[in-house]
Amino acid sequence: MGNFSRSLMEKYQNDFVLNQKAKTLYIIFFSLVVVIALMQLSFIIRDIDDPMISGPLMAMVIAVLGLIWLTKRGYYALAANMALCCALAVLWSVMFFANLIHPVEKTDSIILIIATLSLTPLIVTRYRMGIFAYFSVNMVIFALFCAYLSISIDVPGDIIIEYFIDCSIALGFVGMASYQIFNINNRAIRKSRETEAYLRRSKERYRNIFENIQDVYYEASVDGIIMEISPSVEDIFGYTVEDLIGKSLYDLNITSQQKNTYLEKLLKTGQLSDYELRLPDKRGNLRYCSICTRLIHDEKGQPIKSVGSLRDISDRKQAEFEKKE
Repeated sequence: MGNFSRSLMEKYQNDFVLNQKAKTLYIIFFSLVVVIALMQLSFIIRDIDDPMISGPLMAMVIAVLGLIWLTKRGYYALAANMALCCALAVLWSVMFFANLIHPVEKTDSIILIIATLSLTPLIVTRYRMGIFAYFSVNMVIFALFCAYLSISIDVPGDIIIEYFIDCSIALGFVGMASYQIFNINNRAIRKSRETEAYLRRSKERYRNIFENIQDVYYEASVDGIIMEISPSVEDIFGYTVEDLIGKSLYDLNITSQQKNTYLEKLLKTGQLSDYELRLPDKRGNLRYCSICTRLIHDEKGQPIKSVGSLRDISDRKQAEFEKKE
């Protein structure tokens, strides 16, 4: 079953919205097959043998199987619109031409028309006028159906008019709701894609800054394990990023006194600015460094990591020493 589902969704893996719509469409298709089978069973039990009913139903089963194939091939919009048109065509043909026992069996099928049209926000993927077109065309067909009813069955004209008005209100309401749902979904999707694009650009900008910054940016856990560090660390200390990720800051031959003083001040104040340390490079040479760092806390106020930057001030300190001499 898992392999079958994956094969059906293979063409929709890169678009979340289409992926979800395709899943819903498959559910509708397979549900239709079940519903048609139940309808056919109902007609058999009721001893209704009308080619104007069984014919369209069988044609619909064949159409659904073809639409499943089209959807699987990646033609979602085509398959979805064809499905909606086929369903409406079958329902209208039954309402107009089926030899049903009672007129109510014709008139109550408008409920199925309205239910089918409520799927337009799912079916229409790009152009909002598509929803307007679907409801406008079906409103015209419904008007023709009411005219047909007034001629073909013995029902008072005021009943037909009331039926037309009530169903038209329902069609109009569902059409307006469908149109607004489509607009809301499209705005949400557009906003989501704009946010994704902004985040992608921000990430690229951050990555460019991160990889080209002269100071050393780092993130470390509370116990000093390096979680992230910028490539500039190699220019200053000779270590590559791979050398340091997962290692402890305190393994870099920092004296116990330096480590304890640094941790005590950081935990007490939550941040340090221009804090000076002498740190060894890969060759063992001590370099003067200025550190700006702060603690990051979780929602319970517990420190989870420190983030900061480190600047090599060895040249500045050397100049200060020479000036004093």
